[in-house]
Amino acid sequence: MSTYALTRFMDWLADESEQGKHLSDRTVANAVIPLRAALATAKREGLIRHNPAQGLAMPHRELLKREVRLPPPLVARLRAHLAAQPNQHSTALAFPSEAGTPLAPSNLRRRVLKPLVEEVDASWVVWVEGIGR
Repeated sequence: MSTYALTRFMDWLADESEQGKHLSDRTVANAVIPLRAALATAKREGLIRHNPAQGLAMPHRELLKREVRLPPPLVARLRAHLAAQPNQHSTALAFPSEAGTPLAPSNLRRRVLKPLVEEVDASWVVWVEGIGR
């Protein structure tokens, strides 16, 4: 098995038209884990000289915007919130920073979420992206 063959396999897994649906990067990576492990073992035991899975990268795909369906009452409240904002246009942010820019995740965690977690004593919360309390 060659690196080229593994790359083609991953490309096939990542191809939405071939799979009939979109598979997440995590799903594609999980499908290759047993193969990577088997090839690493074969290399370690001297059965192959080179592990073709070493350095294998995920295929480049454009990021898909995830569609999240909102309950109608929430949609109505968001529309009212947006309508009450000054200078609104169709691409306006629902919850911008005070400067009108997108919220910075680290700033949101530090200034809003962390105090809220402490206030409600939700010590079980673990921050996403490896950033702890």
